[in-house]
Amino acid sequence: MLAATTVVAAALSQAAAATLAKRAPVVIEVRAGTFTLAYEGAGSAAPDTGSAVATVKSGDGRQTGARLLDRVAATAVLEGRDGSLTLRWRGEAKPRTGRSSALVGTWSVVGGTGTYAAVTGRGSLTADPRLESVRYVGFLVTAL
Repeated sequence: MLAATTVVAAALSQAAAATLAKRAPVVIEVRAGTFTLAYEGAGSAAPDTGSAVATVKSGDGRQTGARLLDRVAATAVLEGRDGSLTLRWRGEAKPRTGRSSALVGTWSVVGGTGTYAAVTGRGSLTADPRLESVRYVGFLVTAL
């Protein structure tokens, strides 16, 4: 009977731990090698800022003459005062009326340090063709 009670208690403990998380909407703006990460909503934490470096894994996201590479995959490392956050993203070119193509895609958290050590998250992104400006919109989940 003691073994069964221990198994049930462990299962309840794991279920309770799995539900103790905070999901927060976030907007991350990257421009000219710097980023601002801002949580949205009442009672949100102060924004984090710092340096941003993207490493392109496929494609180069830049225009060659009139042609823009259709698909880009990259990793972005954001180093702020609260720690570092590593994002992996994929995007593809989408024409915009009267303007050059924009990259649109998705992102997810693949690592972090400091405040971001146990953070997960994902969302959508838009970027200019030269990757000089990237906007990430989505959510971050922090275990409590």
